[in-house]
This record gives sequence, C-alpha cells and structure tokens, in this order.
Amino acid sequence: METIVIIVSIVFPLFVLMLIIWGAFRLKQSREIEQQKNDRQTLVMKRIIDKKNEIIGRMSELIEE
Repeated sequence: METIVIIVSIVFPLFVLMLIIWGAFRLKQSREIEQQKNDRQTLVMKRIIDKKNEIIGRMSELIEE
C-alpha cells in the first residue's frame, strides 16, 4: 500500500506537468497558425490595394488623354 502511494505521488505530478507542457505547446502552435493566417490575409489585401491603385492609375492616364 505504501509503494502505491509513493508511485502515485510521483507519477501524478509528472502527468500534470506533462499536460501543462502539452497545453502550452498547443497554444503556441495555434498562435503561430493564426499569425500565418493573418499574414496571408494582409498579403492578399495589399495585392488587392495595389491592383486597385494600378487600375486607378490607368484610368487617370486614359482620362488625361
């Protein structure tokens, strides 16, 4: 009975520590994925704005002619 208590008192804290480390790793991964998504969205918006400015520039050139 004493050995079971000793084993549980050692294994349970290690298990809890493992869960905490795993949770922190998952949180870091999800933040990185979210950041990559935001970077992609920003890049797409920049492309759209550049395309819009290019079209406006062409239109103003045509109007001047």
